[in-house]
Amino acid sequence: VTTVDASGPDRVQLAVIGATAGVTADQVTVRSGDDDLTVDGVTAASAAGIARELVVVVDTNARGNDNQVLETIKAQLLTVAQAPPAGLTMAVVSAGDSALVRTPLTNDPARLTQAVNDLAARNGAVLYNGVSRAAELFSDTPGVIRSVVVVSTGSDLGSDVTPKEAQV
Repeated sequence: VTTVDASGPDRVQLAVIGATAGVTADQVTVRSGDDDLTVDGVTAASAAGIARELVVVVDTNARGNDNQVLETIKAQLLTVAQAPPAGLTMAVVSAGDSALVRTPLTNDPARLTQAVNDLAARNGAVLYNGVSRAAELFSDTPGVIRSVVVVSTGSDLGSDVTPKEAQV
């Protein structure tokens, strides 16, 4: 849930991240204390005009899988990169032997596609460094939903940032 409009007494309108197809207000329960509130509607955050920033941190360590996993990840990322949803800006950070910003936040399909295509298998997997870099990319714009997604096949291998320091 990204926003809750409770302008009426005991009534709410929800805006959510993700697919809302087929989800109706009567399938959602919102509770305030011990009271159930009436949900008037469920809307996708994009349809509600809520801006979203997404930074994808990709573990580029091959881990002996001859690049098949990385190529599958790239194929999935390209589906978003080539046609970003309205209201979404996205950045790509690779986390191999170093954390590299492949592209800052953008909604430009060409820049996002190039960033995904530039992902290549490396030694190391500095995931915490990648999350730390991701946090630096977010804007200061109020009301924006900020998300970091880490795509990894294993644990951190060599970050100089601790998990506590990498918290976003």
